[in-house]
Amino acid sequence: MHNKSQKNETGSTTDFAYQKIKELILRGKLSPGQKLLYNDLEARLHISKTPIINALNRLESEGYVYSKKNVGYYIKEINVEEVVQVFEAREILEVANLDSVIKNQTDIGLRNLEKANYEYKNYDTYLFDRKKSLLNSKFHVQLAKMGKNGFLIKYIQHIYEWIDLRFRFTAVPPERAKQSAIEHGEIIKSIREKDITKAKKLLRNHLKAPVPFIINNLKNEEKILAF
Repeated sequence: MHNKSQKNETGSTTDFAYQKIKELILRGKLSPGQKLLYNDLEARLHISKTPIINALNRLESEGYVYSKKNVGYYIKEINVEEVVQVFEAREILEVANLDSVIKNQTDIGLRNLEKANYEYKNYDTYLFDRKKSLLNSKFHVQLAKMGKNGFLIKYIQHIYEWIDLRFRFTAVPPERAKQSAIEHGEIIKSIREKDITKAKKLLRNHLKAPVPFIINNLKNEEKILAF
């Protein structure tokens, strides 16, 4: 009985460490390439080393950190190949989910989608900052939820979590954010009309549009670092 309680306590502490370390990454307190020091994390989180290691193992499996044998853990750097793979996966999953979205659409679901786009559109900012990114994620996750496929929802949520935690949208021009809101509206209209062909085309083009800006910015950063 004691062992079971101890296991549950360790598990909940690991979950706590996992969430808090991700939050530190999110807030920019832990930067790409930075080595994670156990003593520092113990002091920040006020917990022991074991759940921190368990949390870092979990974060490594999800691609947020990496480890070097006999050295420790590091925050994973962003690279062009990984970004391309993530955005390709996002397109495949979201477009595939549209069949279920249209099949299972409800008035409530569409209203929630319209509300998410309203919030996105009405947050006026010159740069595509993190809040704009989160509002964009909210729209796409709501779209995923309308398909009512638990596995697809989970994977799409995970992709947007990856984007929110590890990515910067400052490379995206301000006019792209305004155009994006217009495209959201067109996607909503095509879903309401149950035009699956049009909806898939609109969504696919919408998801592809910011990628060249992002990749170009990353390549420029890599050139600067190499220099």
